[in-house]
Amino acid sequence: MTSVLGPVGCGWWRRVPLLAGGAALLAFTVLCVRLQPGPVWDDPYIFFRYARNIANGSGWTYNPGVDSPNAVTSTAYVTVLAGLALVGVTVEFASTLVWVVALSGAGLILALLLWRAGQELAAPVAAALVVALPSITFNRGMETALVLATTLAVVLVARSRHAFLFGVLAAMLVLTRPDSVVVLVGILASELLLHRSSPGVLMKQPVRMLSGALVMLVPWIGFSLVKFGSLLPSTLAAKQAQFASGRWGSYIHGLYRYPYTHEQKYFFWIAVILCVIGVVGAVSRPSVWPLLVPLGAGAVLQMVAYGLVLRVPFYPWYYALPTLVAVIFMALGVDVLACLLRPVRLRAALVAVSVALVATYGVGNLPRHPAESRQNMATIGSWLAANTPENSTVAANEFGMLGWHSDRPMIDYLGLLDPTMNEYVRKNDFVSWAYDLQPDYFVTWTDPTWRLDWALTGEPWFPQTFRPVFRSGVLTVYERVGPVPRD
Repeated sequence: MTSVLGPVGCGWWRRVPLLAGGAALLAFTVLCVRLQPGPVWDDPYIFFRYARNIANGSGWTYNPGVDSPNAVTSTAYVTVLAGLALVGVTVEFASTLVWVVALSGAGLILALLLWRAGQELAAPVAAALVVALPSITFNRGMETALVLATTLAVVLVARSRHAFLFGVLAAMLVLTRPDSVVVLVGILASELLLHRSSPGVLMKQPVRMLSGALVMLVPWIGFSLVKFGSLLPSTLAAKQAQFASGRWGSYIHGLYRYPYTHEQKYFFWIAVILCVIGVVGAVSRPSVWPLLVPLGAGAVLQMVAYGLVLRVPFYPWYYALPTLVAVIFMALGVDVLACLLRPVRLRAALVAVSVALVATYGVGNLPRHPAESRQNMATIGSWLAANTPENSTVAANEFGMLGWHSDRPMIDYLGLLDPTMNEYVRKNDFVSWAYDLQPDYFVTWTDPTWRLDWALTGEPWFPQTFRPVFRSGVLTVYERVGPVPRD
């Protein structure tokens, strides 16, 4: 295929050493994590505490010494964090290390896939978008970067002669997020559809492919069944209960809400226009179909699974794969516009300017300071660690950061750690849990955006049962001074 850069710039990506491109992505990702104070969301600290407990010998549990279901959605991520912690790396730094390597690796693999498809102009733009887009970078601390890198690695290896490696990577993807099973279905179905006349090595060597997958999966399957009696984490049932309550919004609504609220409005609409142009351009570029069809099919199946089958609420990290597909279409959109330019050097100039603008936009929209509520959580967690007995139970509707800093047994009345709470959540009953679990301390929000706790704090008996003992910003710590009555 003739390069879109024409004879002057043909194969320019080939003349740039791959390591140089990877180093640039790595350096930019490091810059971003240096500027960003830490994870935006509370959930990464749930992973962190599991990893810390594994590393210090407490086992695969959130509250040491307490048997509870598995609330980890990413087995692979927690295992890597725990492994690094065992050799002396702090869990928080290990998370940053995984994020940097995985996200820059995802950008590099995507660029390589586009270059192999003859889309040299789109390659650097797509790589820049992966490492700079706020819709992705706001998920720092979650398994998002690992999911993107592993998904792209699976696509990269799909047409190779390495069936065993494909099986290993496919299993790694499932262990990174179990719902990625539907993504694998999309990839394998696309392989059969696009290459019916010349089936790849995956179809010719299914035993080797399955062997690679089983090497990775069998140990976890055995451990999970013995330890928890289930292969699925408890988070799925908890999220389904949240959706049923009607308080968390829907996954389908989030497909629009998430990018619209996490990107600047002008960028959002520019991205929409570029995606439309990219879709039109992709129709006439069959060389990119082996990349787009597997990822697109996987994204569609995942959206159907999340939105229509599993029926889960809106959570930002659920949109990693649709965002990745949008990134590819945006990059192709820039490619299509660049190809309209003459002379050829202007095409490379447009791409360079696009990459620079994406990088500037990404850096400019990083959260430079932790949200006030996150600072409050850290403060309260430290206060709990210093001023409460070690076996005191602490209840909160967001328990990740509090649990990380306090190291106290946490009560999650939204069902992640205790599935018996799910029925209360479904019924919008946010009072009965307190009678069942009798928490020693209760951390609640005065922020009106978190009204779940108001049902409990508004009970007439609440002031006689709980007394405020500490406050930090929008968060208040209550100590239970009497038994919670049954209404």
